[in-house]
Amino acid sequence: MSYWIEFYEQGNKIGETPAPGSEDEAREHAKQGLVTHKADFARIVDVDADGAEVWSVHADTAEARIPKP
Repeated sequence: MSYWIEFYEQGNKIGETPAPGSEDEAREHAKQGLVTHKADFARIVDVDADGAEVWSVHADTAEARIPKP
């Protein structure tokens, strides 16, 4: 499958990028992208499934936190 990540700020799309590798890798990339893009929301879509959303995250949730090594 191919994934695309979209980043939003206050409901407006402010960036997008192809996602690397698996869905799990795409999720980690999306979480890091929240910081890079200063976004408050990210969603991952499956390019092969006509853009169906497969995962989303809000920056202010525990799920968005990136674990420290």
